[in-house]
Amino acid sequence: MIAGSKWLLTLSAWCLFLGEFCDIFCIIRSFSNAMKPKENQVRTYDADGFRKRAACLCLNSSRDKVLLVSSSRYPDRWVVPGGGLEPEEEPSQAAIREVAEEAGVTGVLDVDLSEETPRGYLDTFENTERNHRTMVYLVQVTKLLDDWEDSQKIGRKRKWFSLEEAQQSLAEHKPVQEQYIIKLLLILNKHKNCKVSTPHASPSANTQASEEDTVGSDDSRNGHSLPELRSTTSLEGRMLQNKKHDCSSNTDSTCQSIESHVVGAVSKHRIESPNSQTTSRFSTLAKTCDTR
Repeated sequence: MIAGSKWLLTLSAWCLFLGEFCDIFCIIRSFSNAMKPKENQVRTYDADGFRKRAACLCLNSSRDKVLLVSSSRYPDRWVVPGGGLEPEEEPSQAAIREVAEEAGVTGVLDVDLSEETPRGYLDTFENTERNHRTMVYLVQVTKLLDDWEDSQKIGRKRKWFSLEEAQQSLAEHKPVQEQYIIKLLLILNKHKNCKVSTPHASPSANTQASEEDTVGSDDSRNGHSLPELRSTTSLEGRMLQNKKHDCSSNTDSTCQSIESHVVGAVSKHRIESPNSQTTSRFSTLAKTCDTR
């Protein structure tokens, strides 16, 4: 009886040991798979010797949440998906490829956010400790795949975070990636403030101003206000308009002919009408042409 109990205890101890060993083996295997370079992967470097990387901030449609993935080295930590550029690969293409492999994301570059993010490009961030520079892009998520490459190979996970939560999570172990979120928040706040503070002109006010400008330009075209033109007698009004128009556009000889015409009209009117006020007005017109 005692011997059987010892045997069972020994067997249980071996089972526990094997279980722990299996867990440790799985962790080591996952870590080694994560550390192995991808098949046919070639690292590329810039002119300063920094390794070239690309990463994506995967945003929802309202741009208030970002998708992070679990770290390949430390599964309980969250990171921004990204990786190295392949030879002859554009940074934006590399960013889209990396989020498809690491996060199972299908999306498009967020090109409509701001003038500060041309073609979805946020900025380039330098990590001097690990000697790489990462070009970060903004991606609008259109679809999340149920199974993707890293989920099958290393059991990578993904999770939505608010921008503030993501900043706090990254600040603990990825301070450079935290700067991605800080830069994005600054642009979003500026974009929001611009929308709120943009003045909206009143359509009725614009219409009224336009009508006033139109009336003013039509009425003052010949140097007279509308009441003046209406109060002028028909004969005298025509004489004033002809005199001003012709004298300003024709030669001196034309003005002389107008002068003789006016003088003739004055002489004729003196014969036909004894009205001294009207005669005085025509005399004034004649004197005006003399001075011109």
